[in-house]
Amino acid sequence: MKRGNASHVALSLNVAELCNRVSSCELRLGVALSAPGGEEAKEGPISDRVDALAKEVNELFENDAELTSFENQIGALASWMESEHSAASHLVLNNIVKRNYVIQRSDRLREIGKHFGAIHAMEEHMRPPVFQELPKHSEQLHHAEVSSAVTVGSAIKLHEHVTRLAEDYHKTVMGLNSQLLVWSRMFDRNL
Repeated sequence: MKRGNASHVALSLNVAELCNRVSSCELRLGVALSAPGGEEAKEGPISDRVDALAKEVNELFENDAELTSFENQIGALASWMESEHSAASHLVLNNIVKRNYVIQRSDRLREIGKHFGAIHAMEEHMRPPVFQELPKHSEQLHHAEVSSAVTVGSAIKLHEHVTRLAEDYHKTVMGLNSQLLVWSRMFDRNL
């Protein structure tokens, strides 16, 4: 028999082993070609039927290239899953373990879900409309700062002018005072 690949060979070996075990059981039990009701079995012993089934399977694999390709792909997937330590039985077991974990911690998970819901409800407050107006307020503040700087500059100039005026006034008053004293002496001498 010609076999396409290793998994098909493994299947054929399993069928052959099954056939041997059935034949052995038939020999031990002394199964005849007749059915239990006294009629002759139409299909013969089970081992012959298993042999016939094995031949049909082998013929199917030999004649159908798509089936062989599918089997190769399944074999490659099984090899990959095995190398990733995730054989089908492990995946089923992992799903059962995950399901049990969720069931055992369902109350805590519901509580966590409520917290996530509360957090989700608060997300709209993370960026309130006031934040959208910040650039506008920032621009107004900048204009106010510029105006304040201009006002401060004008106030400094005004202060300088007032200081000079006060100094000039002081000098003038001192000069007038001196002049009045001089005139007062002169007037006192003339009198």
